[in-house]
Amino acid sequence: MSLPSSNWHVWDRVKLRTLTPSQYSMFRERWESLFGDRWLLYDFSPTVRFFIHRLVLLMWIDEIGLAERLWEEEWKNKIILTPHDMRNIENLVDLLFRLLIYERELGGGYHHPEFEGPVQYYVLTEEKAFKLSTAPLSDLLKMDKPSFSSADGLINMSFDKHELERVAEMVPERYHEELRLPLILLRDSIDYTGAYKVVGAKLENFLIQKLLKLTNIPFERYTEVEGIKVIESISMLKRRKLNTVYKVLPEREPLWLSITYKNPSFPEP
Repeated sequence: MSLPSSNWHVWDRVKLRTLTPSQYSMFRERWESLFGDRWLLYDFSPTVRFFIHRLVLLMWIDEIGLAERLWEEEWKNKIILTPHDMRNIENLVDLLFRLLIYERELGGGYHHPEFEGPVQYYVLTEEKAFKLSTAPLSDLLKMDKPSFSSADGLINMSFDKHELERVAEMVPERYHEELRLPLILLRDSIDYTGAYKVVGAKLENFLIQKLLKLTNIPFERYTEVEGIKVIESISMLKRRKLNTVYKVLPEREPLWLSITYKNPSFPEP
């Protein structure tokens, strides 16, 4: 159903991981099957939580430039580099890939206009964020119409069966259960498409090198190959007609708001 243009306004915003109370059980089940431990990672200080909240709200209204400047200023001043917080995060894009917005039914938190209840923010390790965003190749090959949706809402994609079969022919079968797809590529900057960071373990890193024809070493020796941190171009994937085995993040999605929208935190005039 189309929305009346006179009453609604749309803009693109950066898509982030979100978890509502109704999604919690699905999320926790998937988390425990992958890791078998607690799903929360960091107990942030109030200063860091508020810093993340400011970034998230800027993302929500698509103020990308302001968010990147805020990140650079805080990083330069070392306010966010506390021992148990975000020492291993390289840039704002890396943070957004790991960030989880969790809506709480009870307790305190921050107000986010998109949620009815208070929200809290958590940051995952890169390994956990990657595993929550992917599925084993062996599982995908069993599906007639292979697809994957992450419990936190960040990834929702359909795979081309023929593309998966081409990957399966390239990768020895004994690695099919270990290899996870889609391959995750993070842009260097939210609005910049010239370079990408590869996320995942050595096996995924080696596969992307094979797909881009950057190595001739056989898969049996993939552990010997040094990982690549940055890819300047992924045009080779498109030329080889491999379009559904990878995902480039961050992604944008449209946000519709009524022009009569009232923020529940602000009193009526």
